[in-house]
Amino acid sequence: MKNFTCQCGARVFFPNTHCLNCNAALGFDAVTQTLYALEPVDKSFEKLKLKNQPEPASQFKYCANYYSYNACNWILPYDSKEPFCQSCRLNQTVPDLTRPANVTRWVKLETAKRHLLYSLLELGLPIVNVPGKKPELAFAFLEDARTNDNYAESFIATGHSWGLITINLAEADDNYREKVREQLGEYYRTILGHFRHEIGHYYYELLVAGSAWQDEFVKLFGDPTEDYQEAMNRYYEQGGNLSWRED
Repeated sequence: MKNFTCQCGARVFFPNTHCLNCNAALGFDAVTQTLYALEPVDKSFEKLKLKNQPEPASQFKYCANYYSYNACNWILPYDSKEPFCQSCRLNQTVPDLTRPANVTRWVKLETAKRHLLYSLLELGLPIVNVPGKKPELAFAFLEDARTNDNYAESFIATGHSWGLITINLAEADDNYREKVREQLGEYYRTILGHFRHEIGHYYYELLVAGSAWQDEFVKLFGDPTEDYQEAMNRYYEQGGNLSWRED
């Protein structure tokens, strides 16, 4: 993640919606990979332009999830027919947002997802989200009984299936995540780490499987056709390859 600077010269950060120095509104443009200082048009934050830019100026709007939940700081052209930004359009399922605790957890997931999308855009990796074209990248943020008594499912697994990345909402709870990290003997466990891990499966299917890179991939990462549960059991019973840095 690069350093961002407001138009006033103050340092600002990727998730920020306002500059604390000059109070300008801030919005991230995925097309230019820039965090812009903005000001409202006609005193309405429904329409914005670059701060101090003379008319006629390009006009923008925030992603709909900014207006509804203050959950996103990405911007779109004002005349775009899309209400959601490139990141939020990838959501297939979001949790029950009538529950205030869920909104807090979901915002954490969305923040991490935008960090992931920033990296993908910076690297120039393809993001395929064409309905019916597999693997179609999408995200599902699901609950189970640990965070919502109304759900019968006792455990929703974080994982990837043919483009769909599922993240358990409980992973946005810091206490739960640390508890699981200790139980599994992991060095670290973060929301962004989950996203980065699962997106690796997506890009394997999109770019590697059946390609000239397949054999090289197997040498470096192992055979992806192995039984997943057996590999998981072996890892947690015997540990991983201790010489992985050298190998």
